[in-house]
This record gives sequence, structure tokens and C-alpha cells, in this order.
Amino acid sequence: MSVRFILGRAGSGKTHHCLTSIRSQLASDPVDGPPLILLVPEQASFQAERAIIEVDGDGVPASHRAEVLSFQRLAFRVLDFVGAPPRTALTEAARAMVLRHLIAREATNLQYYRRVDRAGGWIDRISSTIAELIQEAVDPDALGEVSADDSGECDPATKLKLSDLRIIYRAYLDYLGEDRVDPSQYLGVARSCVSGCDWLDGAHLWVDGFASMSEQEVLTLVEVAKKCGEVEITVLVDPGVLEFDSGQRLDSVGGAASRRLFSKIEETYRSVRGRLVGAGLSIGGPLVLSPPVMPRFRNSVELAAIERGVFGRWDSTHEVAGGRVEVVELPSRRVEVDYAVSKVCEWVSDEKAGLRYRDVAIIVRDLEPYHDLLSDALKTSGIPFFIDRRRPLSHHPLVELVRALVLVGSRGFSLESVRMLLKTDVLPVGRVAAVALENYLIAYGLDGVGAWWGGDWEKRVADTRAPRDEAADQSACPRLIAVNETRRAVYAAVEPWVSVCMGEGSRSGGEWAEAIRAVLLH
Repeated sequence: MSVRFILGRAGSGKTHHCLTSIRSQLASDPVDGPPLILLVPEQASFQAERAIIEVDGDGVPASHRAEVLSFQRLAFRVLDFVGAPPRTALTEAARAMVLRHLIAREATNLQYYRRVDRAGGWIDRISSTIAELIQEAVDPDALGEVSADDSGECDPATKLKLSDLRIIYRAYLDYLGEDRVDPSQYLGVARSCVSGCDWLDGAHLWVDGFASMSEQEVLTLVEVAKKCGEVEITVLVDPGVLEFDSGQRLDSVGGAASRRLFSKIEETYRSVRGRLVGAGLSIGGPLVLSPPVMPRFRNSVELAAIERGVFGRWDSTHEVAGGRVEVVELPSRRVEVDYAVSKVCEWVSDEKAGLRYRDVAIIVRDLEPYHDLLSDALKTSGIPFFIDRRRPLSHHPLVELVRALVLVGSRGFSLESVRMLLKTDVLPVGRVAAVALENYLIAYGLDGVGAWWGGDWEKRVADTRAPRDEAADQSACPRLIAVNETRRAVYAAVEPWVSVCMGEGSRSGGEWAEAIRAVLLH
């Protein structure tokens, strides 16, 4: 059980070293032998799986021993191997519902959060806080100790918050018990089963790509390392600002360590290394990768120059040899966006460059603060674009249509349900006609008149609702004629659904689905 750290800057070959080590062992025997496990962040697992197999020259034709896992997938793998009893897993939505119930139940015991739960979005924030507490392996009693501390480090409001949070957190853990599991608890549950997981005995483990780890991940890594034969962990640091003593301990040099680019990763390194040493594991000398030219940038002098100096002392000219890369410092996000859009226009309008809009990409580290600015700037410049961003489906027209159909069937063409139906823009009527029908329904108070939609609506409306001038000569009123044409088109579109809703007897799920499908195909 030996552990070795692999140190190097970006592009120095840390991932390449892990992949090469795995391939060399697979080349000797792709089937028999101890498991070869590459532990990477969730978003990098698929890419790492392909990288093991896809290699120039003589690649690895197949692999039975090697597995690419994230911490979550590692937990599932361990639980599946030991045959742990299944638990009911809560989703994020289920966690929010449970917390809302528990907060209402514990309202008399809460002080600060007794009425705050009525604020919009508060349940989501408390849910994310509970998830983070579980990920960091924080015990509810630890929150109680901080809230009861009289040293003066916490203000009274913070003490009340922590006290209430301890009550909510404890109630949530009691609710989960032994039969349910929160998604953030899988690592903790799997960690308790690692000792009985013979699959990990003598395994070779590589850990790559982590800038930070939660407490649950660190504890799980330590337990897994105890079972493995060899462990190698990559660390993204600059070896030039680190020194080694005779005990092979890595220490920061200088008083500004916390302000360095890799300070967060160095802190993660110390945490992981300290836990491994505390567990009695042998820590070997680190493998330092510090080539004169980083392999990743061997074909790009500009990127190599940026990697060496952009986060340190940078030339005030902001120009890189070769002229293909330009580094610009701007005062605000809006100015950054305007500059980027202007460069897009410049490149596309240059006939010598031969670029089209689809050949250009604008990449930002965090899309959220730039999304609206980029959208407005690109629309203003008339640039067609696509922004790769997750959007909620709750207000998608088809989702709104399904919700409206449910209301129409359950409330008999209530005004609210019909208005929602008309606003979806999915029905075979124009937007102007839909607005006219909506205004007519509101003007004459036609709420819950389900029978009138399929019957002789003109006469009944004229007799009971419409003004006398419309009742006297309906055929001469273009407005009423247009409204009735829209009404017929809307009813014809939703009639399959209405027939199922208003029919006698129970309906199967297939009949409901077929009715919605008929509405969508109309």
C-alpha cells in the first residue's frame, strides 16, 4: 500500500503518465491481474474512457481490468459488489419536499427560520446547504457546539441560524434513517462497506483531474487507498514555488501562498496527504514533471508563453510572439463582451480570413454572468448564435400545453385553464385570434362553460351574455364571427382530450397519452 503524488503544471504530462501506466499494464495482460482504476471527476469520465483505448499506433484493443470511475460511480460499484441492502434514494425535488414538511413540523422549535420559510427560494437554499453539510461530513452536533460558543466569534443572528440549522439537519437525518438515502450520502454509505469489498484488494489506483475534494471524497479516498496495492495522485501545482525536505513533505514558500494561482489545490494536497499519513499509509517521493517545454503546448509557442507568464508577471504590451494570440485587459464584463463581438464581426468581414459565424466560438469560464450580455450584444450586431446553456423546461410551450389540458379536463374549461391554453402558441390559431378570444371570454365572464364549447355557443352566449346589438344580429358582427371561428378551431384541437376526460369509466395511461398525442398532432 504505497502512495505517490505526481506534481506538475498544466500540460506537463500528468494525465498522460496515468494513461500510459494503465496501457502498459493492459498490454501485458488485459484480462487477468488486479483491477486498474482511474478516478476522475464525473464530467471527465467518458473522455478518459476513450483516451485509454484510443491511442496513436498500437493501441489497446480491449480491456477487462481497467475502469474509469467518478467518486459517485465508485460508490455504486462498491455497494453493488458487497450486496448492500437497497435504499430508497431521494431526488433533489424530494429532498426539498421533505425539508418543507420537517420545517413546518419543527416550527415551534425554530427561532430565526420560523417564518423565513415563506420567502421565495428559501427551501432550495436550505436544501443545498443540507447537501453541502452531508458532503463535508459535518455532524449536527458540531453546529450545536458552534451556536453554543460564548467566545464572541459569532454574532447572535449567526448563532440562531446555526441552532435552527442543527434542528433541521438532525430532523432530516432522522427522517432518512436506514431505509432512505440522500444523493450526497452515497459516499458515506459506500465507505462503510469498503473493508468488505474484495474487488479492491491489491488494485492499482490513479486519481487525476481534481482541483478540490469534499470531506466525504477525501475520507473515501483514504479508505480505498488502504485496500489498493499502488496509488498515484496527480496534483496541479507549480513545482518551482515548492520545496522538499528530507521527509518528502511539500511546503509552500513565501508568505503570499494563499494568493497564488494553485493555492486551493495546494490546500487540497495537504488535506489528502495528511489523511493518508494519519491512516498509516506509506507516502513515497513525488514524481515531479517539469519539462522545459510543456508537451501540451509543444506546437503552440503562444499558448506556452501564456501558460508560463499570464498568471505571474506579464508584459504590458499584452502581445505574444507570433501574433496569433492577443491578451487584453478590460475594465468590465460589458466591455469584454463588446470587444469580443467586435472581433467576431472583424474576422467574419475579413475576406482573406475566409471565416463564417459558425467557425467562431466565444468561450467564458462561467456563462451565467455573461449570458444576458452576450445575447444582447450578438442580437444587436445581427449575429446568429447558439448558447450552450441549460434552460428549465417548466415554461416550455409543450409543458404549458399539458398543464393547460389537465386544468381544462379537471375544471371544465375554466377561464384560467383556457387562457393558459391560448397562451401556449401551440394550437392551430394565430396569436391575434387567440388574444381576441381571450378578451371576449374575460369581457363576458365565460368561466367554466364546458358544455358551451361543443354546443350551440353563439345562441347561448347571445341570449345570456352578449350585449343587445350582438344578440340582435350575430351574423352581421364580424368580431363575433371571428371569435366563434377561433373557438371552433380550439375545441377541434382539444376535443380528443376532452372526450377522454368527460367520458364515463376509468381510463388507462395509454388512453391519456394517446389523447395528448392527438392534440399535439392536430
